Parts: sequence; C-alpha cells; structure tokens
Amino acid sequence: MNQHGSFAVVDLETTKPSVSAGGRIIQIGITFIKNRKIVEHFDSFVNPAHDIDRSIQQLTHITPKDVVDAPYFEELAPLLQNLLSDQVIVAHNVNFDYPYLNNEFERVGLPKLELEAIDTVQLAQILLPTAPGYRLIDLTRYLGLPLQNAHRASADAEATALLLLKLWQKAEGLSSKVKAQLKAYDWGLLRQTQAFLTLALNGKTKQLESQSKSAGLCLTKSATDSIFSYDSRVQAQLIGEERDLRPGQNQLINQTYDFLKSKESGVFNLITRPKMGKTSGSLLALYFTKIQPTLLITQDRNLLKQQEIILKKFNQQSDLATFSFTTLFEPNQYIDPKRLHESLAALGNEHGFLWQARLLVWLSQTKTGLLAEIMVGLNHRQVRDLVRSNQKGAFYQQAWQAAKKSQLVLMSFDSYWALAERLKKQRHLMQWPLAILENSLEFRKTLRHHYGLSLPLTGYGEVLAHLIEKSSEFESLTLQKLLKSKVATCQNMLEQFYEQGQARGALKRIKHFLVHLSDLAQFLQKENIHPDFSHFELDQALVKINYLQKHRQFLLDTRLTSDESGIQKLKIIIDEVNLGKAQFASQVRRLILMNDFLPADLKTFFQDDIAPKNWYEGQLDLAEMALPVMVPTNQQFNTHLQALAQSQIGPILFILPTDNLISEWYQKLRNQYGDDYSVVAQDLTAPLAKLQRQYQQGRFMMIVGPSYLETLWQHKTVLPNAVVIPDLRFWDQSDDWEPLLTALQGVKHGLILSPLTRKILRELPTSLQINRNFPTDLVKYYQFHLN
Repeated sequence: MNQHGSFAVVDLETTKPSVSAGGRIIQIGITFIKNRKIVEHFDSFVNPAHDIDRSIQQLTHITPKDVVDAPYFEELAPLLQNLLSDQVIVAHNVNFDYPYLNNEFERVGLPKLELEAIDTVQLAQILLPTAPGYRLIDLTRYLGLPLQNAHRASADAEATALLLLKLWQKAEGLSSKVKAQLKAYDWGLLRQTQAFLTLALNGKTKQLESQSKSAGLCLTKSATDSIFSYDSRVQAQLIGEERDLRPGQNQLINQTYDFLKSKESGVFNLITRPKMGKTSGSLLALYFTKIQPTLLITQDRNLLKQQEIILKKFNQQSDLATFSFTTLFEPNQYIDPKRLHESLAALGNEHGFLWQARLLVWLSQTKTGLLAEIMVGLNHRQVRDLVRSNQKGAFYQQAWQAAKKSQLVLMSFDSYWALAERLKKQRHLMQWPLAILENSLEFRKTLRHHYGLSLPLTGYGEVLAHLIEKSSEFESLTLQKLLKSKVATCQNMLEQFYEQGQARGALKRIKHFLVHLSDLAQFLQKENIHPDFSHFELDQALVKINYLQKHRQFLLDTRLTSDESGIQKLKIIIDEVNLGKAQFASQVRRLILMNDFLPADLKTFFQDDIAPKNWYEGQLDLAEMALPVMVPTNQQFNTHLQALAQSQIGPILFILPTDNLISEWYQKLRNQYGDDYSVVAQDLTAPLAKLQRQYQQGRFMMIVGPSYLETLWQHKTVLPNAVVIPDLRFWDQSDDWEPLLTALQGVKHGLILSPLTRKILRELPTSLQINRNFPTDLVKYYQFHLN
C-alpha cells in the first residue's frame, strides 16, 4: 500500500444481510483511485435469480424490473476478480461489503480475494470526530460532497471514494504532534485501516479548506415593517440598512427594550410564534440597553450554539457595541486532557482504543473542550468517566475565568443550578441584573433533577449479588476477601433501606450507603471492573445529600417506591417551589421568559409560585395562521390517507398514543405504502432522537408517540408538513393540542389529518381552517394545500 497505489472503492446493494442467509448482490459499484485521483468507474445491476424483498426495494429503489435483464453474478464474477486484482479494497463498513463479495465468489466456485482493505467509517470517526453521524449520507452532507441517489451502489461507491480522498487530506493536515501520537499506538482498526492511516499521516502537511459554514441571520431591511420605534439614529445603530425584521420581530424588540430600560424589577413573559426570530430580537434589544452582566439560559444546546453565532455576528457589526460573552457548563461536561494522556500512558505503548484516537484529533481542534462537541460515538459512561474534568481541569478553568469577566454568560439550566450562585459571589453581586430564559420547558425538570435524587435499590442489589459471584475470578485470595467484605457491607445497608427506608435519619443512612458504594466502585475501577454504577455518579449523589443536610427546609420526603415489575427505588422529594424561589427568583433582579409555548402549569409555577410580583405580559399583534385541519369521517379516513400519500409530498408524521398502536401502524404503513415511502417508528426502527436527526427530509412516514410533543421546542427539530392523528385517545383537551398547533405555526405549508369528533372540535381554536367537505379529486386537493 502506497500513496501512488491503486484503490478500488466498492459498494454493494444486496437482498439480505448475508449470503449464508440466502442473500444475493443486486447491484455492484466500483470507483477506482490511482495516484490519489478518481480514474474509472464500474457499475452493474445483478440478477439475484429470486425476489427482492419490499423493504430492500424501498431502501434502494431497485425493483425486479431493474435486474430482470441484468447478468447473473456467476457471469460477472471473472470480470470482477480481474478488475480487483492488485487493488486495495475500500468500503464504508468494509466488514460487510468485502466478506459479502468474497462469499459470492465462493458460492460460484471462485477463490476468495486476499487483498488489503480499508474501512472509511473508522477513518471518519478518527479524523472527523465532531461529525453529526457516520452514515455515508451524514458525512457527505457534513463535508459538502456530492451524493445523488443514496443507497445505489454506483453513487455510494463514488461518494465513498471522494470521502477517502478528503480523509486522506485531513490526516495530512494534522499537526506533527497529533500525527506522532496517532502513529504511536495500534488502535485495533479493521483490516489494514491502521496501515492506511499511517500512510496518510506520513504525507506532507497541506493547508485544508475550512469546512465551517456561517449561519445566516434573518435581519435585513423591510419596506413594510417599521424598524424600531425610536429615532433614526437608534435605528441605524441597532438595525443597519442591510438587515430586516421578520413579522412581529419589531414589536418583540420594542417591548423587550421597554422592559429593559425600565427601572422595575420583575418578570417579562413573551410568547412568540415559532421561527419569528425571538433569539436575535431579544439580543438586539439587550445590545442597545447594555445591561450587564446578563445570563442567557436554555437547556437546548443547539440554541446555545445559535446564540453564540448571533453574538459573534453582532460583534462584527460596526454599528453595534461589542459584548464579551462566554458559555459555561458544569466541570464534568469538559474533557481533562491530563486524564486522557494518563489513560494512554496506562496502555504501555501497546493497543489503544478507537475513542482515544478520536479524542487526540479532537483535542487538536477544539477551543472549548466540551465533550458534547463529539455528537456520536462517545456516549459510553465508562469512557466519559475516564476523561471528564473536575473543577481543576484546564478547559473548565478557561471557561470559568472567562465567565468571571464576561458581560454575557450563556448557560444551560443544569449549569445554572450548579454554578450560578458561586459565580455571582465571585463577581461580588447581590443579584444577577438580568436573566433571559429561552425555551423554559426544562426549568422545573432540571431543578428536580439537580436537587432531588432517585436511587435504584433493586439495580444496586442485582449488581452487588453479581459481584459476589465475580469475586472468585480474582487470583489473589486477599482481593477476594476484600471485595466480599466491601460488597457485604453495602448489601447490609441496602437491607436496612427496605426495613426502614422512610424512618427518621434517612439522609444520614443514604449518605453512608453512597460513601461505601463509591468506595467499592473506585476499588473495582482499579481492578479494571466496571459495574453499572460509577463512583462519579455516586459522588454527584453525595453532593445532593450534603446540600439537603444543610438545607433541610427544602426536603419534603424520602420515599420507597415500587413499580409494577417490582423494581424498587428510594426517592428524595424536594420542595420545588421554595427551592425555585431561593435558588432562582431571589437571585435575579429581572427575568425575561421567551417561549413559543409555555404550558399552563409551568406559567403558574413562574407567575404564582416563583415570581408573584411585577409580572409583565408581552403582547404581539400576530394574526393566527389559518392552519388547515382535514376532518374526514372514520369511514373516509383511509381514503384520505391514500390521497395524502399519493400527493407525492415529503415527510408525513403519525402520532399514536400507545406502543402497541405504534407497532400496529408501523406494519400497516409498511405493507400499504412501503414501495413509495420509507416507514420508520419510534423505538422500533430507532430511538426518537435518532429519528429526528436522520429523517428530516425526503419521502418517509415517521410514527411517534406523545413524547414527541416534548421535543418540538428543541432548536433544530423539524416538524413535517403533514401530521396524521388516527387515534384520538390522547387528544381530549385543548391543552393536549396546544404544543402541536403552536409548532405548526412555524411550518410554511402544514396541515392535520384526523377524524376529529365534535367534542374535540369545540376545544380547538376558532382560527383553524376546519374542512369537512371535500372535492372528488382528493390527491390534487392535498397537493394544493401542501405546496
């Protein structure tokens, strides 16, 4: 293998996951690279000599008609072996394509190929550690590489070839220090991937083109909307000639500005329409009033990143004052480089792990050290515990020192609860002058999570019993006895919880139990044993116990609970109202709540319980969108669903109330519409977060449960235009509809299809465009409403 050698990038489309299971190749694509340039392509359909499963047709869009006249594999095999001889095989998931191809050769009586092979998935994981995903389509979007007709072998092979060349260039562009670190260890990569990585790292360093893309900011001049209600000098200073305001954004800026300029303390609550620019609007008003220091708080990390982008853009404008800002998270959200290098030193210059290689590359690129920058593939708790920072870590200290001086501090709710009081004291403040909360739905949940506690007693008991069995694996009798002694102590304390869990002195007993369990976890870690609890998690729990021991007025109850399956937990119940007052309301002089949607119970919590004085309600004169709601009868519903599917629109969302119905509708939609749509379902094909990340565009039907409604306010959640609600058991009250209807206000051409009852219709807003009479041509009818 050398940089001037020949590489054959192979991609297969197949009928089943393996040849042994009766699978056959139905398309093969090969892109050839020579001297680091694409020189040739080969692709062919292959007749599998049997049916192609509907799910494969749905995925690849390869139909029986495409392969009926194609050559059989035994006819192509000699040509393929000739083409691939003396090549280095490259594939995106090489342990699928290469063995599959060899098994097909063996099936038709030809010898298996014995060639070097490279996996671009692992290369991408190392060299692109912050990529949003490692599917081929994720990487091509991330790098701006062309990929037409994904899941067609010819297109995928060419895209993988372009990816390999880009990764080669990335490896050459690393610093000499990182190159040396990556070459020092065997990372256990597939086949000859490590050899290729070393080859690429030995290349000359080249200047790489920046892959960053600046996000646009919707503030350009409009002739129809008055720009800021103050004098022209202010207009020019704040807005500038080249920026525009979205509908209602001018009112938002004016009302926020008026509240900020007033001398009154209190809360300003403003409910806006989705995607109307409340983030940039509120920050623009803040820039002019110059109130500092200010906290910007949201649990949505995508929104925090968007706030950073907006603030950077504002700071680049000559007509706006420059504001210093920083983002601050809890210490454990950062990496500690020392701990990473300690984990490498412990290897003794032998085998390393893929995650360590990824972190070495990422450390050479990151400015923040936030582990959340690595979005995929670093979620294993044991890995994070090995490298996460404490208060002494370099990256955390960098953020902390900046937060002590910055005019604006961006925080999550979690980091507010953990750090805001200490930061306030460091800055010699009696109160924070201003806090802006955007997307406040997680406020109460994070308060409960930060101060409350739920100990999985049944889970602890099972782990402890397993450790007694595992003790015999220790060669040293002394270690066996020590482990058994530590486990027995924890088991005895666990039994006491079952006997007197809610008795007086529960906090003290919980603390003693956690101390012993943490000691056990540290002992096991030294012996390279990783139970289902870590000393880090236990130490976090101890912090909560210590706080509640000092502030018993916030402790309501300790409660032993058991669910239907007999799993027992010990829960510490906190006084959320008084904690909210003490740790939030009393710490902030002025508060701005910015939300697309604020549930009635959370508004009551803020208005009546947390901040009952000086509550100001913003009013935006926004006309409600006349959202079409199609209300066929139960007998007409399936006909309407067929017309909606035939209208050839993009994604369609189905919301079902139970797991059984999700499964039932998944099978139904796959059977009926699987030829034309990719059908995916929450927790059946992927977790909800993955569905939302991967299925934002294209022709798919996504089936979800009511929990989907809780995610609608995440900054980058994309709501499909068409929402179908076949079952009405979840939708009895107007409050049930409010999140969905509010989110659909941000969709340009949206509609709801549901056989609503008259009772439910009476609960819905009068601004909705209710349709109960329909024309004959339903397909054109739906096309009209969705385009």
